Amino acid sequence: MKKNILFKNLTKFYFSSEIILVISTILSLIIANSFLSEKFQFFLNEEIVSNISLKFIIDDFLMAIFFFLVGLELKKEIILGELSNFNKAITPVIAAFGGVIMPAIIFLLFNLNEKDNFKAFAIPCATDIAFAYAVVKSFGEKIPQFSRVFIVSLAVIDDLIAVVIIALFYTENFNIAYLFAILFVVILLFFINKAKTSILPYNIFLWFVLWVILLRSSIHPAISGVIIAIFIPIKIGNKNYLENISHNISPLVNLFIIPVFVFANSMVSIENFSFSIFSNPLFLGIFFGLFIGKQLGVMIFCWPIYSFKNLNFSKSLYNDIYSVAIFAGIGFTMSLFIANLSLSDQGDINIAKIAILLGSFASFIYGSFIVILKNKLLLKNRNL
Repeated sequence: MKKNILFKNLTKFYFSSEIILVISTILSLIIANSFLSEKFQFFLNEEIVSNISLKFIIDDFLMAIFFFLVGLELKKEIILGELSNFNKAITPVIAAFGGVIMPAIIFLLFNLNEKDNFKAFAIPCATDIAFAYAVVKSFGEKIPQFSRVFIVSLAVIDDLIAVVIIALFYTENFNIAYLFAILFVVILLFFINKAKTSILPYNIFLWFVLWVILLRSSIHPAISGVIIAIFIPIKIGNKNYLENISHNISPLVNLFIIPVFVFANSMVSIENFSFSIFSNPLFLGIFFGLFIGKQLGVMIFCWPIYSFKNLNFSKSLYNDIYSVAIFAGIGFTMSLFIANLSLSDQGDINIAKIAILLGSFASFIYGSFIVILKNKLLLKNRNL
């Protein structure tokens, strides 16, 4: 009996989404720095049909499903969970702006004498939803429910802000007609989902239409998943419609889509690495923007909320937020995406990638240390 229990626990450990995610990252980095690198890059980027490669399918199509799951869980928390209280819901929204503004300021301060680097200011501004979600989930009850929802909410919001930044600063020949097309689809979604009948076929069709519009407009089409999720009803009849969909697609997203996405996007080569990059303004701006700017911006922007007594924002809640605000510095995939958009020189791109990796890793290590230390202190106080 004990052997069976042990086997189940080991199976659960080895096949958990967090372990698969770590393995995917390590394998990707190994391949990127091996003789297989060029062949694998060719395999990912080779066109299957016109303008469609395996990497395009992963980044633009599969990630839309991930964003859909995040949107469903966020909506559930807003309607029924921790974010249903306005006093708490306003916190990640305001914090997200701090987590975008402060890293940009720090980046620009390090690059005052390097005007050519200014276009890369947005690299440390985004939080990687996939990693933040996996890290927070891996700590389980060690991180309070509100803090878990907070970091995922913040990651979604500041990535949406990053998408707006991309649209404004890194998108060429944007046609405003696409905005009206998006608005038209959103209106259709509103009326269809308001009927609360068998709506899944209509949602799938409109999701595809919205995905194509976003793709054509140069806005990342994965965001279509969040937009569709907003209009999924909580209940249809007596059935928990939203929760059932979320439950059904969670294994697909956590055990396949996220690991595949990380595997395809973590290929960072450290060939010709030199310690001189640690004094490079581009490296310093990105690294400290992620590691210091993110947590600093979140906490500074949360301070007025904490100080406003009518919101009942307790000191313990403020401390809980700090323990996860550090994880907002895990920029990774979205930061890598913006680096490729904002920088043209391959040498600068490599410096940016190394800064993103180290800044994200430092945020993960320090954040984990704070969470573990905080829980040990709480346990010690209870035992006194």
